This record gives sequence, C-alpha cells and structure tokens, in this order.
Amino acid sequence: MLQDAAQSSATENPAGDEVLGDSGVLTVIANAGEAHRQGVKVYNLEVEQAHTYFVLAEHAPDGADAVWVHNAKYGEDAARALLKGAGTPGFTPIQGSGGPGKVYLMSATRLKSGKPYVGGTRRPVAKRMSDADHRAKTVDGAAPDSTLVADNLSMDERRGIEGILVDIGGTTLSNAQKALRVNLPKNAVRVKAGDALITKWHQG
Repeated sequence: MLQDAAQSSATENPAGDEVLGDSGVLTVIANAGEAHRQGVKVYNLEVEQAHTYFVLAEHAPDGADAVWVHNAKYGEDAARALLKGAGTPGFTPIQGSGGPGKVYLMSATRLKSGKPYVGGTRRPVAKRMSDADHRAKTVDGAAPDSTLVADNLSMDERRGIEGILVDIGGTTLSNAQKALRVNLPKNAVRVKAGDALITKWHQG
C-alpha cells in the first residue's frame, strides 16, 4: 500500500498497489495506464484554488468511491528531464529574464547522504559551495561538486525552479524540506515563472 507518499503520476503506480478512497475503502489498482491506437476523448479538469479534490462519475452508484485527483501545477516531464540532464555532457544552464538568482545541483558523489541536493542562491555558486553548511554535507569537509542549473534569474524564477525540482525529485534528493510548497495558491506566480523557463528549456 502507498502510505505517506508524495503525489505521483497514475502511471507510476503499478498494478497491485492499493489506494485509499475517500470513504476509507482500499482499492487495488488493476491497470494504471492503457494505450489506445485510435485515441480516446479525455477531459483535463482543474478546479480553481483546489490542489486536491475528489471526483465521482455522474452515474456512479450510491456508495461508490470517488477518485482522489491532484491538479498538476507544472510540467512534470520537463522538470524530470531537467533534473536528470543537469550536469551531463552538453548541458546548458537555463537563462532567466535577468537577476542575481541561480539554481544549482550538488552531485551525490561526495555527499554523505549519497543523494544529490538542489539549492538556490544570489551569490556565485562556487562561493556558496564553500560555505560551512554545504561543506558539512560532504564526506571530506571540502566544498561539494556542483552544476549550475539556471542563471540570471529573478527571485520568482529562482524560487520557482528550485521549488519545482525539489518537489519532483522527492526522496531521490537529500533536501530535508521543500524549497517551496508548489501547491499553495500564494506560490502560483513563482511556480508559473519557474515552469515557463523549464518548459522553454525542455522544448529546446
């Protein structure tokens, strides 16, 4: 059963996993994704100001379980591609609209956690890496290896990109807490600014 799990795409939950309906009934996932050669008509639904909500089919029988739905607040495929591509040969950092903000990815290679770390700064990344809190994350106490992911960012762009990458990276990162709660309405401007740059980068 998925317990205390972060939001995930339906296709990431394999058949056999259990999900909890709004009435507290456990339901086993039979099939999380189907391919249709002819295509099928689908509807994208987003409820304004609601990140999570239940949906029930119009003609569902009394007592039927609703489906728990999350609004996607950013392009998840593009965010995953950025997190995976940062630091690989040929990677070019995202360029923002102008500003001192930067987003970096610390390599897992020498980190005590064995997991990469995403951060943001207004300072040169090399100087940020030499700070005591970052040196304390490494096995040898030296500045960690890092990759510049995005540069020349406004504050909203920096907070948005950092927040999206930490959110999409989840437990694969060593970040102890979320950089930005991407589902809160008050953070929508930042998420939108970060998502726009990530999407532009992803589209080439």
